[in-house]
Amino acid sequence: MEVGKRYVLLPKTTSPTDPKVVFNALEKVVIGLNREPPTIAIDGKRFPWTGFIPKSDYVKVNTNRGHFISYADFLTSIDSIFQI
Repeated sequence: MEVGKRYVLLPKTTSPTDPKVVFNALEKVVIGLNREPPTIAIDGKRFPWTGFIPKSDYVKVNTNRGHFISYADFLTSIDSIFQI
């Protein structure tokens, strides 16, 4: 990972380099979430999110509020994401 680069999480697949397999896995996630955006727990609340940007001293989580949290808090928040 590189500081300042934007990252998104994709579903775990058996063939992560095969676009068809990844697209099918994404479709399963979308259906499993009832077509709602994925969420992440930050400070005990859930927020829709689209990805994150690691910075030198913190992580910017791309939510509707734009959260800036410590790496330790980000690791805790990552545990709140579900693999469907």
